[in-house]
Amino acid sequence: MQVIQLNGLVRTEIKKSATKAIRNSGRVPGVIYHHGEENVHFSVAENELLPLIYTSESHLVEVKLDKGGVKQGLVKEFQFDPVSDKCIHFDLQAVAGDEKVTVEVPVATTGSSVGVTKNGGLLQINLHHLRIRCDQKHLPDHITLDISGLDVGDSIHVGDIKLDGIQILEDSASPVVSVTRKRGEEHDAAAAAGPAEPEVVAKGKKEAKA
Repeated sequence: MQVIQLNGLVRTEIKKSATKAIRNSGRVPGVIYHHGEENVHFSVAENELLPLIYTSESHLVEVKLDKGGVKQGLVKEFQFDPVSDKCIHFDLQAVAGDEKVTVEVPVATTGSSVGVTKNGGLLQINLHHLRIRCDQKHLPDHITLDISGLDVGDSIHVGDIKLDGIQILEDSASPVVSVTRKRGEEHDAAAAAGPAEPEVVAKGKKEAKA
C-alpha cells in the first residue's frame, strides 16, 4: 500500500475556539487513535490532505509530529463543511506491526470481457469497495479483478476472490462484477419468448343449498 506523509502540529487545546482558529489559519484538525493508547490530536496544512481526499485508492498515512515521533494510520473518516465543501476534520486509525485492521478498499478491473467486446454485453461493477481484514503487510491499494473470461451472464462473486493474508468480510455470494445483457436486449429476449401460458385454476363445485 502506498504511503502518504503528512506533517502534523500537535494540538494541546481542542476546544471549539481553538479548533476554529486552526481552520482559519488554513490548517485542518485531525486525530489518530489506537485502542489502549491516548488519542493524538494534531493539525496539517489543508493542501497536504488533497492527495488523500481526491483519490479512489487506499493509502497508509504517516504523520510526522513536530513534538517528535511518527504515527501511521488509515483514514477512517473525513468531515466536510456543507457550504464550502472543504475538509474540516479527519480521523485516522493507527496500525502497528502484525495487528489486523478492517478497512474498505476499492475494486478495479483488468482485461476486456469477451461478453462485452464480442457479444454486446454490459459490464456492471456491483461492489465498488470491499471490506477486508488484514495486517499492515498485506494492505492493498485496491483489489484488481481480471474480467477477461466473463461472458454475458457471468459474474465474479466475493467467494471467488482468493488473496493471501486478506480476509474479505462481504457476503461470499454477493456478485462483485457482472456482465449482463443491455436493457433493450433483455426486453427483446423476453418478447421473443412469447407470453406466458395462462394459469388454469380449477374451481370446486358450489354446494347446493338445502
